[in-house]
Amino acid sequence: MTKTTTSFLCSSSSSSSIVTSSRHPSISNQAQVLLHILLWLFSSFLFVSQIPSKTATCTVQAFNIDTLRQYLQFPSRFMNKRNKHTNLTIRTQTAPDPCLRGIASIQDIQNKVQQIRALQSTHGDAKLYNRQWLPWYQSLSDDHTNDLFGHSHRQDACNFSVLQFNTLAQGLSSSDKVPTPFIKSAKVCEEASSSKFVYGGFTSLPHPEITLDFDLRKWRIIEVLLENLTDVIAMEEVDRFHGFFQPLLDIMGYDGIFVPKPSSPCIPIGWYSDGCALFWKRGVLELMRQESHSYENGNQVYTIATMKHLETGCVMVLAVTHLKAGKGQEMEKIRLIQIKELRKHIDRMVAVASKENSVQTSNIPVIIMGDFNSDPTENESCIWGIVSSSAKKNVNGSSGDHSNFTSVYPIDQKEMSYFTTWKIRGDKIQKRVIDYIFFNSASGIECSHILSIPKQDQLEESRLPGLKYPSDHLAIGAKFQLRKKSGE
Repeated sequence: MTKTTTSFLCSSSSSSSIVTSSRHPSISNQAQVLLHILLWLFSSFLFVSQIPSKTATCTVQAFNIDTLRQYLQFPSRFMNKRNKHTNLTIRTQTAPDPCLRGIASIQDIQNKVQQIRALQSTHGDAKLYNRQWLPWYQSLSDDHTNDLFGHSHRQDACNFSVLQFNTLAQGLSSSDKVPTPFIKSAKVCEEASSSKFVYGGFTSLPHPEITLDFDLRKWRIIEVLLENLTDVIAMEEVDRFHGFFQPLLDIMGYDGIFVPKPSSPCIPIGWYSDGCALFWKRGVLELMRQESHSYENGNQVYTIATMKHLETGCVMVLAVTHLKAGKGQEMEKIRLIQIKELRKHIDRMVAVASKENSVQTSNIPVIIMGDFNSDPTENESCIWGIVSSSAKKNVNGSSGDHSNFTSVYPIDQKEMSYFTTWKIRGDKIQKRVIDYIFFNSASGIECSHILSIPKQDQLEESRLPGLKYPSDHLAIGAKFQLRKKSGE
């Protein structure tokens, strides 16, 4: 008998739902309780009725009650006809972390961040890398004078900003000595001494017990977000959405949605499921529609949201994803298949938004953010399946599979002058560009600025993560210009 342990797609906004409109009528507390009970009973029935062909039992593990209202279609999305997720396990937190007690304002958050930074500073320089917003026409070279894009600023536009950040999951970076909320798998217990289970392989870091202590590191992640406070934040390897990030970002003025991986690598280590999260500022954007999916090929996920920019009335589609990891042509083929699936669903969301809002599809901005686990300088990079015809020829001298998307960071150089991840695990060093922000420049949206990347001589000797940065990936960012309403 196969046992399936699962929970639900997660959202911090009780007014959002899968595929359907985000607007719901208000109901009394008593009615909400009754609704929760009915949905619980109905979802239990759906779990059993939609389990793949083999005989299986299904239980619920560590779910969040706020997610019941958008559950309904979840089992069929994650247990598809190929039965690839027969042993599905998803874990999410049920309540905010105890450390959030007494945190009620942005000032409280800032005070806590300063306290954590001061504590880490006793072990070395813990000040975050100094980063600035550079005009998009400037390169990432030392003198910032090379005009790459020939960009001109619009006078009739409204600024709009996004941040893309792989935060490094707690379950993939913690000490093997730290108690886990769930029992570790037998295989992990047998290989407990393996370096990959000791601080996620980051064993060369000085003071890893301080640098990678998630009780400290999670506040440094918040510090990175506080430095920019962009309108949109896309995050990957998030495994503490309900317990930490969602409650804090709610205080900071954001709503958010979260989709966990159907079988996260954090599960056998005894931690919560990691996945992708998308946050947006209340009062700047309004959620109109959203979908979240697991890829047909692979264990990875993505979420797509149709938003309305309130100042301009602009309807846009935002997507966040984390593609399959691993080097080599076979992995690139899988990632390319995932990109095609992602774009198929984006195109469908754009078509629906066009119909519902009487806007031409060509006038709907699309921004795709994520960790694509592919460097454009590598052979057969899947990135060339998404970039636009405005990009130059790829490193092999042949044209890519051009579409209408542009990367806000340059990706057409034979030797990249910057990086988005630079880490040392054991004797392996990885310096790569694998995190991206893409946009469809033909829609009228224009990029005006990008967030600068630290230089090599600014980094700690152990590279990323470290006391000066809480993840093995740098957050990257972009500012865009949207057309204002006519007459403004």
